[in-house]
Amino acid sequence: MIGRDGMPWAQAEYIADVLPPLDVNTLFNIGIKQRGQNNAVGAFEFLNTVLDLDSLGLNPNPLKFVTPFGGQGVADTSHPLAHTQDTPPWWNMGVRPRKFFDAGVSNDSTRIIMAAGPGEFAELFSLDGIPYRTRIEEWDQDLEAFFLSRTSPPWPGAIDTELAEQGAVLFHAKDLWAEDGNVDAPEPLGGNGSCASCHGAYSPRYVNDPDFLETPAWEGIAAHISPLDVIGTDAARSDMLTPSLREGWDTTFWGYPEGVPGYVAPEDKNPLTETADDLLVGRPAGVCGWEKGVIGYQAPPLYGVWATAPYLHNGSVPTLEQVLNSPQRPAIWQRRLRQDGDIVGFDQSMERAYDFDAVGWQHSVLGCTDIPGSALANCSPTGGEGPSMPQLLQNLLNSTISWAGILNIPDPTPGAIDKRLVYDTRILGNGNGGHTFTDVLTDQERRAIIEYLKTL
Repeated sequence: MIGRDGMPWAQAEYIADVLPPLDVNTLFNIGIKQRGQNNAVGAFEFLNTVLDLDSLGLNPNPLKFVTPFGGQGVADTSHPLAHTQDTPPWWNMGVRPRKFFDAGVSNDSTRIIMAAGPGEFAELFSLDGIPYRTRIEEWDQDLEAFFLSRTSPPWPGAIDTELAEQGAVLFHAKDLWAEDGNVDAPEPLGGNGSCASCHGAYSPRYVNDPDFLETPAWEGIAAHISPLDVIGTDAARSDMLTPSLREGWDTTFWGYPEGVPGYVAPEDKNPLTETADDLLVGRPAGVCGWEKGVIGYQAPPLYGVWATAPYLHNGSVPTLEQVLNSPQRPAIWQRRLRQDGDIVGFDQSMERAYDFDAVGWQHSVLGCTDIPGSALANCSPTGGEGPSMPQLLQNLLNSTISWAGILNIPDPTPGAIDKRLVYDTRILGNGNGGHTFTDVLTDQERRAIIEYLKTL
């Protein structure tokens, strides 16, 4: 069985749950803090700090730790490394014109696929970066072709065809912003205010209507970037990518700067040029730049959406029902668990753990005292369900002090490692707000749209 992190179930469970308490994730805040999430952006930013920006060789220049390349906060110079995300499915890559949750780079910018590709430590960290770059150039095109070939799995249950047909009309034609509940809500950029405006058109009735979609070739393509004020979802993942990081990216190896006027190959640089490069002085921009026009999140395609729970970019919402009805979203929750000997992990059985009605994972709603570890580390010092004192301190480190986000405040209580099996929205970057414009749907409309989404 394959886990959500792409590893065989047993291997994934062992790595996440059996490692001793003082593993890398306990000491540093760049690893897996909660099951199903990863901090790819933070790890990548760290690599760009210790490696040369275009050779990918070791270059721990101390000036790079204060350069505006990456980070947020005071003077745009801090580098918090704590904002996690829930990896999207590979099968939707072919209908995403741009990569990443924020539509960072064009989908044909393939080098980044191999950012974590080297299999040996020596390939990732070398003086000249040649093993790293060679590994990337050897495999990135093949991996891109493989990912583009993936297709989504069909819904495994029965479908109410009549209800799904009603949902298809609502999904493509209902203007959510015409409802009283959204009269003051910021509107998306363009479209008819429907779900399809952001997530793409799928039904033949609309795909083949030139008044609705310019060409049927665009079926299923989701290219809309929702500004933060429109989508309203947790902004930490987007905030981490500041304007300076977006500008800096364009000049790196990942931005394909070779061939651009003014480019100097890594082997031809002198020390003075290299030092200036680290501060992004005089570096030519490559042909695959980072999106800078709209700051927000790219609406995902919805093929096989039933199989991609939990939802939102950080995996904070267990079911589709809760995505469309935000008051139902729990603040602290846990999926059903499975134990195999000493190994405890998520139960991935469709029969036991999947919610076929709400579409997503069955889960328990928890209070702070239900979280593994100590109540002191998990509950608010003032009572209620607010952040605990360690969480408040961790969030402060993660968001305000340069590079302090790399440090982790551990909970030494026996069993506290099992916090990874609990989703806690009080952690910075884990918020479950936003996407509230669908709250205006009636129960019947919501049921119909969910039924339609099962058909994609």
